[in-house]
Amino acid sequence: MATKRYAVVLSDVHIGNGAPTCWYQQRVHEPQLSAALRWILANRETIKEVVLLGDLFDVWTYRPAVRPPSLREIIAANPLLLGPRGPLADVVRALPGEVRLLLGNHDGSVTRADIDELNRSLGGNVARGERVEFVDAPMRVVTGASGARTVFAHGHYQCMFNAPDARSRWGTIPVGHFVSRAIADQVSRTPARGTAADRVNSGNPTGIDLNALRAAVARRDDLAAFLLQYIERVTGMSRYAPIVMPDGRVTTAWDAQRVFAGLYTLWRTREGRWEDALRAANADRGGGDDLAWFGQRLAMQTGSDLTVMGHTHSAVAGVDVSPVDYVNNGYACVSLPDAVTGTPTTFTRVDVERATAQVFAVAPFGASIFPTRVRRLRSAIVHGRDYSCYARIQNNTGRPLIRVAVGRDSASYWVVPPPMMIQPGARFDAWLQDTPLSPRGSEGSFSYSDGARTYSFFVTCPTVRDNKVTSPVPYETKVGSNPWRAGRVDGSGYPLQARFYVGAARPVTRGWLPPAGRSRQPAPVP
Repeated sequence: MATKRYAVVLSDVHIGNGAPTCWYQQRVHEPQLSAALRWILANRETIKEVVLLGDLFDVWTYRPAVRPPSLREIIAANPLLLGPRGPLADVVRALPGEVRLLLGNHDGSVTRADIDELNRSLGGNVARGERVEFVDAPMRVVTGASGARTVFAHGHYQCMFNAPDARSRWGTIPVGHFVSRAIADQVSRTPARGTAADRVNSGNPTGIDLNALRAAVARRDDLAAFLLQYIERVTGMSRYAPIVMPDGRVTTAWDAQRVFAGLYTLWRTREGRWEDALRAANADRGGGDDLAWFGQRLAMQTGSDLTVMGHTHSAVAGVDVSPVDYVNNGYACVSLPDAVTGTPTTFTRVDVERATAQVFAVAPFGASIFPTRVRRLRSAIVHGRDYSCYARIQNNTGRPLIRVAVGRDSASYWVVPPPMMIQPGARFDAWLQDTPLSPRGSEGSFSYSDGARTYSFFVTCPTVRDNKVTSPVPYETKVGSNPWRAGRVDGSGYPLQARFYVGAARPVTRGWLPPAGRSRQPAPVP
């Protein structure tokens, strides 16, 4: 019998009410989405759960003068897809209690009551679990029987312009909402070009020039004002045009500019470094490669082996040089001209027992579904070279390891520092990164005590000297794409990975995962 070991991830479908400004259009996208849902049904014997990873619905892509629809109106506009005889209803009946929905930025105002409305439309037996489970959290961690862990998150929480903003006057709707309304205004003023689904680069239609963004940061410009003024120039929407918000209140882009003033300063304080705030400003631009940095950090913070995100509409199959992995689900609402030029509708199948992922493509009109090759990133550091030190500590002593000291070179930064305590049988990944403008690379130290003995460690990945690792316990290292070395380190190359096995000899297998029952200890997520 087949083993239920897979999670299937769908994201960024952007189902709306069918207005011409909506990215999702039934005639274009319903065949592909229905085909993906039927594929889930056909493979249900191997599927542990279905993760609807944000932006399943869309209340952003509407003309400024129009109030965005409620979820009830979106359901009514898509009866074949979201009704009791539709493919989503079939999936919730086939996998009771295993279909879960997380919110993205475009559907971030959807509530639990809205999902109850959706479940009534689907017509399943709620008492038997035939429903969409609402995950009221920014992430979900799934642990397989093997101990492998995967964290699922839409990704917008790591993006400056689209993360929920507590200063907002409209719930937590961020400044990015106003960008989508301006793009919808542009589409509505050129009806001869068809709907949003008939246009090139729909879903990523207004990229921000990175050099202009850097210059704005250097000038200490307010980035909310920079973004809205930039979009005004590109789309032609007046900053004073009335915008009807999802709650029915009326505002303007000019008002939003004042509400979200100080956005960069807020993120600079939140992240602690200007370079990480700049990554957040650039994380959903173009291909969204900077999101990989945040995905790698999230995996380490939650003790996971893999992060799966969406949001950027650009599929990523993995990161080559990292102690963990990052995969992006891509885009399930590809416009017709983009599909013709080779951009596929994609979804992801995750093996939760190995924390590995495979991206699948849906042919136009749902003709076939097949594994597809999409791009990989060499490193989560996509601007410049990665002279990081990645340290994995495995506690096999039978006693808690208490951190005694932690240090770093002045040009280095603990993105994920060694934790205060590592429980028996647990492991933890720490990440020491070099400062981008420094020529020295990274260098740091840390020590732990089990109550009877103190263990001191040192790691460095410099730009000009030799790499170095010192350890009182068995260890192995890997530099760049080189093989793993037991008890020694390659002198040149970057980044440096080191695995320290406290209380036991190192395992001999590469890519080792703790056996069933062993845990990974997550750090507190900021």
